[in-house]
Amino acid sequence: MRIAVVNLFDPMPGESIKEARYSNFCRELVARGHDVHWYTADFSHLHMAPRDRASIEPAVKEAGFQVTFAATRPYKKSASPVWFRSHVVIARTLEALWETAPDPDVILVSVPHSAVSRAASRWARRSGARLVVDVQDLWPETILRFWPRRLAWLNEVVFWKMIRDARVTYRRADVIFGVCRECLDQARGHHGPRTRFETLRLGVDL
Repeated sequence: MRIAVVNLFDPMPGESIKEARYSNFCRELVARGHDVHWYTADFSHLHMAPRDRASIEPAVKEAGFQVTFAATRPYKKSASPVWFRSHVVIARTLEALWETAPDPDVILVSVPHSAVSRAASRWARRSGARLVVDVQDLWPETILRFWPRRLAWLNEVVFWKMIRDARVTYRRADVIFGVCRECLDQARGHHGPRTRFETLRLGVDL
């Protein structure tokens, strides 16, 4: 099958950080005979710097899959206004790339960020691909802890678009898996009628 993997954050082959969940996904899928294409950002969230494409691209080729780097607005701090805006921009960039990309059979996309996952869900609907959603963290729900208790209601007001995009993504998903039960519980309230659920914890031996 042709599988599109959409994840902006994880370490990639050739980077100085140990490979993790999404490199393992890609390597395992290649080993099972699939054609894998990872769509990611050209900016490293872990280093807060541009990715070293000269090191990554040959390592990815050796691993047997493809990579496309989408242009990202740089940011210096996670969960900042610039960080939020950068993911809205990259969602649009990816959608433009997918207009001419080969139609995949399966799209695997991670949440957060929900603007990107909703864009991937639109690609799945247009192409007829099955949509698999990996819930890795609860944004913006986790931001609640930073609000004074009496202002907690503002979280859904301020982040209404992120919440809406995540819920739309969950409704359109064929399969949802998450790193913990709490992540799956969040998605279960907004899923489609035939959505399958699985727990796949971080660091699991594939």
